[in-house]
Formats: sequence, C-alpha cells, structure tokens
Amino acid sequence: MDQSKLSIGITGSHGFVGSHLTKALEKSGKYDLVPLARKHNNLMDEKSLKSFVSGRDIIFHTAGANRDTNANLIRVNVLGTLNLLEAIKHYSEKKVKFIFVSSIQVYTPSFSNLAIKEEDQHFFPDSAFGISKMTAEKLVCLYDLNSIIFRVSNIYGPFSKPHYNSVIATFCYLIANNKTVQINGDGEQGRDFIYISDVVDALVKAIDYKCANKEVFNMGSGKLTTLNKFIKIIKKLFKIDAKIKYISHRQEASGCVLTNNEKIHSKLNWEPKVNLENGLKKTYPFFQNYK
Repeated sequence: MDQSKLSIGITGSHGFVGSHLTKALEKSGKYDLVPLARKHNNLMDEKSLKSFVSGRDIIFHTAGANRDTNANLIRVNVLGTLNLLEAIKHYSEKKVKFIFVSSIQVYTPSFSNLAIKEEDQHFFPDSAFGISKMTAEKLVCLYDLNSIIFRVSNIYGPFSKPHYNSVIATFCYLIANNKTVQINGDGEQGRDFIYISDVVDALVKAIDYKCANKEVFNMGSGKLTTLNKFIKIIKKLFKIDAKIKYISHRQEASGCVLTNNEKIHSKLNWEPKVNLENGLKKTYPFFQNYK
C-alpha cells in the first residue's frame, strides 16, 4: 500500500452506484482503494468489519437495500450502517471522513413544484425505504466523524437493475424487450432523474472537500420529468413503439420531491452535466442486451 495515497474504503462496490464510483477512482490512479470484501466483511457483523475500516482515511457507504421487504430495508440500511459506524469507532486509528449516499426519499413527498432545501424540515417519508435512510442519516450524525450525506434523487444509467434501481431501468428494460409498461396513474407524475456520472462526479469532489464536521447536500437534476415525457423521449430517440398500459387514468396519488441544488453548487462547484435525452442515449442501449 502506498502510504502517500489516501486510503478509501467503499461499501457496495459491486452495486450500481458503488461500481461506477470504484471505476472512476481506479481510473484516476490517485487512491488506494479497499472495496468491502463480502467473503470476509459483513455489515451485519461489526467485528468482521475491523479489517475493512482499519487504516482508512475515507469511507464511502454506498451499500444498501433498495426494493425489499420492509424488515430487510430496516435491517440492511439501518443496522448495516450502525454496525459500520460502530466498527469505525472501535477499530479505526484515524478520524475518518464518512461519505454516505442517502436519498431524497427522506423528504415528505409534495404535490407542488417547490424545490426543497437541506435545512427545510420536511422529514415525513412515505415509505420504509425513506424511513430507513432517514434513520441511517441520524445515526451518522451521532458519531465523531467528518461526515458528508448526499440526498440523491432518482439515479439512472447503464448497469442499473430493472425492478430494483430505478423506474428508468425498469421501463427501458421492458420497452427494449417488447414488454408492456404498466403505469399506475395517468403518467403525469413527475420525477427528478439524475445520470450516474453526475452522481459520481459529486462523490469524487467530496474527497477533497473540507467539510465542517457534518454536511448534508441535495443532489438532483433540479427538474421534474413526467413518465409520459420520458417514454416520449425514448420513442423519439430510438424510433420505437412502446406498449403502455395505464392502470388508472387518474393522476397518481403520491407526490414527488424536487430538490434545491444551490448548496452543492456553491460548496462543491457541482452541477449536473448530462440532460435526460443524452443520459437515455447511453442508458437504453444497455438494456437492449440486458440478460
């Protein structure tokens, strides 16, 4: 190990966000990377994490459950985070910088297009996933760490999993395989979609950012796109038809979250570079060959 390089641990390095982050950091050649080895390290077992946290300067926590039973969402996202934090407390020789990938689902869904700021008190998640991320965030803030929490919107891109990572992954997979896309509602519900390279860009910028003990950043495109518009873009870009079935022609009852990006732009000099059309040009072909 090169002592002159920062030692960076990454949980979830085989997952969607973690794998893209790992590739970007490997490509830079500037860091000693230590992915969490699932054969030896288990987020459900604090003692097994000793070798993973020991000697690390920075730990990216990208691992977690996305779509699962409520019990597993709480177990993996809350208890897994707690065990990791306890391992750092007991086994790390340094004050670790802890970078946590959370979600905009910690916020209360809204029926307005008002963008939520980090300091706004809108913490009433409407899902077990949102509750698990909110709880994990609060745990991070209990520990003596230089911590950065990113509340990320709906991430999409190549290597995401249909029926798991995002609605874009699911819809691209279904359309590419000539299957019917089922939409709950009239398709006019909006979502804030962000391309994976923009997410990785922010995470990499966080490495050199001198955080003031605890920092929270929203991270999204800053735009809402309806599901109908997304499908229209896909059809136009790739000159294809799509089988769409609306379960109900009424607007979906659930709200959405649009985040304000002013803080992350100001402090990290970050803004999204890939618009939805260009992101889909890179994403849809992946699902044409998806197995």
